[in-house]
Amino acid sequence: MAAISTDRQAGMQPEDVQMEDAPDDEQATPSSSSEASSTSAPPSPVHCIMAIGAHYMDMVQEEQFREGRELQRYSASTGGRIVVGCIPYRVRAGGDGDGEGELEVLVISSQKGHGMMFPKGGWELDESMDDAARREALEEAGVRGEMGKVLGCWHYQSRRYQTTYEGIMYPLRVTDELQQWPEMASRKRTWATVQQVMEGCQHCWMREALEELVARHAKPQSAL
Repeated sequence: MAAISTDRQAGMQPEDVQMEDAPDDEQATPSSSSEASSTSAPPSPVHCIMAIGAHYMDMVQEEQFREGRELQRYSASTGGRIVVGCIPYRVRAGGDGDGEGELEVLVISSQKGHGMMFPKGGWELDESMDDAARREALEEAGVRGEMGKVLGCWHYQSRRYQTTYEGIMYPLRVTDELQQWPEMASRKRTWATVQQVMEGCQHCWMREALEELVARHAKPQSAL
C-alpha cells in the first residue's frame, strides 16, 4: 500500500463505499416437548422484547465489531498503524434564525472511562477508509450518519507503543444515535461544544481536525 507521506493532506478524497448487506442472523428455537399441549400460552410481551433486543445486539456485534490486529494496515514511512476515525457532529438551529446554528460534536472517553476524544481505530485490509470510519463510529460511539469529505491526515506519537501513527479523520453528520452499541459498557459519550473540546481534548491532532471541520462549517454553502 502506498504510504501517506505528508503530515497533513486536507481535501483527500475518500474511497468508494461498498457496504455489504447485513447478514440474516437466524436463531434456532428449542423444539417443543412431545407432551406439550397444542394450546400452550404464547410467550409474554416482555420475553419477546428481550429476545428482539438480544437478537439486535448480536447482529450489530457480528456485523460491525472487530477484535485483533491481524488485518491492520501499517505505514511504510513510519512503521506505525494507519488509524481512521471521524468527528460525529450535529448543528443546532440558530436562535435568531441567522445562519445554520451552533456546531456540536460527540466525544467519547477512553476505555478506562476518562479523557475526551473522537472515535478512531485501525484501518483494516478488507475495508475502505470511510468504511473503517463508519465502523469505528458505530463500535465506539454508537452512531451512524452521513460521511463527508476527509478532513486530513496527521502524524502523531503513540505513547503506549512509542511509534508514529498516521491518523485520518472524516466528518460524520449524525442521523442515528443508538441506545445500545458494542462498546457502551467501556466508554462514555457526550455532546459538547467546540470550545469544550478544544479545552478538554488532549490529542493535538484531533483538535486540528476539529479546527478544519469548524472552518468548513463557517464557509457559506460549504459541503462538510
